[in-house]
Amino acid sequence: MSRWFPLSVLLYMLVGSADQVSVVMRSTAIQMSTPDALRGRVSSVNFIFIGASNQLGAAESGFLAALTNPVFAVVAQVFNLWLLSVLVGDLRFAVAMWVMFRVFAVWINMIQNYWTHDRRFGYRRHHDEHDNAMNIGEWLPVTATMSACLQNNHHHSPALLRLSHEEWEYDLGFTVVKGMKALGLVQATGRGATLPKDVPLTSLDF
Repeated sequence: MSRWFPLSVLLYMLVGSADQVSVVMRSTAIQMSTPDALRGRVSSVNFIFIGASNQLGAAESGFLAALTNPVFAVVAQVFNLWLLSVLVGDLRFAVAMWVMFRVFAVWINMIQNYWTHDRRFGYRRHHDEHDNAMNIGEWLPVTATMSACLQNNHHHSPALLRLSHEEWEYDLGFTVVKGMKALGLVQATGRGATLPKDVPLTSLDF
């Protein structure tokens, strides 16, 4: 395990980016492969499992506290921290990583699930009725969420392969998918490669 903090942060970001790639690929596969009549229900089940992961963790902690006692449930978390410190050989480093992971996870969740759906933040390219989705295009949120913070673009054209609708919009997720295509790992579907008429791109560039 890494004992150098900057390297650990970089690796953590890479792991998060890989997870976002898997999220994009799973969501795209579901939308493209599911029949139109069933897409809403299948997507709902998928989002239930994705959205429930944190709540299941909280429920697990609650069940543990109920089966034993709240003190043991808290001590179990402290034990995890102690085990991490043993593995890396530095308690201060372990505490810093333990805190950073949780703060970073909360920040990512706030960007992707709250700020991108509040009209006080970001910008709107497509003014679809009854849709509050926004684009947050700064490089750090886009990098951290693998372009998932371009929600206004995504809500307007959910089947489009790329989330950026202008050449100047930074789209790390699309760059990663292009790299995967260069390695022969993925290819565009017909719907994913079709540019909607109201998206101001000259080509998909894929």
